[in-house]
Amino acid sequence: MKATKEQQLEALQNWATKLNLKIHVVFQEDQRKKIPMFFAVSERTGHIISPSKLTYDQMNHFLCGWNNCLYRN
Repeated sequence: MKATKEQQLEALQNWATKLNLKIHVVFQEDQRKKIPMFFAVSERTGHIISPSKLTYDQMNHFLCGWNNCLYRN
């Protein structure tokens, strides 16, 4: 069973909260596009820190890298 956009957003946000990030869904005017896109914003500064359009899998990889960057040492 495929996860809905809301379930994907919740799963990403659960992890992003640990990293002080907020995940947003990219608004798409073309309703034919069915793949939801996401981007991450820093809760501290409010700056966008990820590329502006990432799929669920790409955002997962981005969060893995961000986590490694913060907690490697």
